[in-house]
Amino acid sequence: MAFSSTKFLVEVLVQWADQNLQTLFIAHKGDHERGLILLYQELKSGRVRLWVEETSDLGVRAFGQRFSEDKTPEDAKAYIERERNRDEDLWVVVFENSNGNLPEVLTAAPRAF
Repeated sequence: MAFSSTKFLVEVLVQWADQNLQTLFIAHKGDHERGLILLYQELKSGRVRLWVEETSDLGVRAFGQRFSEDKTPEDAKAYIERERNRDEDLWVVVFENSNGNLPEVLTAAPRAF
C-alpha cells in the first residue's frame, strides 16, 4: 500500500493553518517522500513544546510529545539542530498554539496519510 508523502502532510498542515488563521511555517524542508516531521510549538508562556512523528510498520503516522516538560526556545533549538545533524531528511514545522494542543488535523483517528 502506498502512503502519501511527507510533503503532502506538510501541505495539509499549511492549508489547515491558513483556514484557521494560525501561524505556521516550515523552518526546514527534509526529504519529500521519507522525511519525518518535528513540530516546534510556541506556547503563550514563552516555552516550547516539541512533537515528533512516528510511523508504525503499517505506515500509520502519529505525533507524540518528545519531552515530558516544555523547553526553553534555546534548549528546543539545540535539540532540533542535533536531530537535523543526525537526520538530514527531517522536516521542522513551527506553529503557535496557545492552548498547547496539536492542530486537530493531526489528532484525528489514526490513519495512513
